[in-house]
Amino acid sequence: MLIEDITESFYLNICRGLFEKDKLLYSFMIASKIQIYNGTINDLEWNYYLRGGSRSGEVPEKLPSFLNERIYRDLNDLSNLTAPFKPLLK
Repeated sequence: MLIEDITESFYLNICRGLFEKDKLLYSFMIASKIQIYNGTINDLEWNYYLRGGSRSGEVPEKLPSFLNERIYRDLNDLSNLTAPFKPLLK
């Protein structure tokens, strides 16, 4: 309870000094750090988010109209990363 109260207090006080355009980025940074600390986001997922995938693998001849080759390869790399993303391309 103390950690939640301190986190909220810091967030509100720091947001007072930020421009509106920077508040969303700050909120994302806080939320992602909380999820990393709790284990919701692991190191592999976080590194993928920061650096992207290798864009490797075979691309099927017929892709759905909403996917291009680059996006398909990114999704393929992500689906091979950890269990929650396995069903992305199935």
